[in-house]
Amino acid sequence: MDLLFEPTRSYFGLKDIGQAILVKRAVADLLLDCEIRFVPTVRYKNGVPISSRLRRFNRSELDELSCLFTALNRSREEIARGASSVKDLVASATSRIEFRQFRLEFVRIVDADNFKDLEQVKLPFLIIGAAMAHGLTVSDSIYVPDQDTLLNGAQDIWIDLPKQS
Repeated sequence: MDLLFEPTRSYFGLKDIGQAILVKRAVADLLLDCEIRFVPTVRYKNGVPISSRLRRFNRSELDELSCLFTALNRSREEIARGASSVKDLVASATSRIEFRQFRLEFVRIVDADNFKDLEQVKLPFLIIGAAMAHGLTVSDSIYVPDQDTLLNGAQDIWIDLPKQS
């Protein structure tokens, strides 16, 4: 079967970095002639990553959810200052998350190559967290592939929150 076209590049947002890394690995393993590129996460100015799932949440819920990103990013900052114990970092992040309408599902720091939980932080890694409300799980993550991202944060794209309805 001949294809009418063959893509040479495919773009994946860093919001779903776990999936993007798996696709990149599959493309390499299958020797496909397609370059996988990662693009920045688009976030509301309060830090919440944009997702179609968020349409179900009102403005106050989106504001509440912002503490998840704040906690994850604070962990990145602590690591940049020399913290390395994942257990301590996860405990610290978890203590910063105060939900009323959401339930925290988890905060983890994992190896970006194999997604296994780390004991001590090492590059590249992911800081991931998830919360649940209205029967929906909303996840967020920070991908730290290198020292520059560790020190300066991801190059996310920031937009205004939707108008109150």
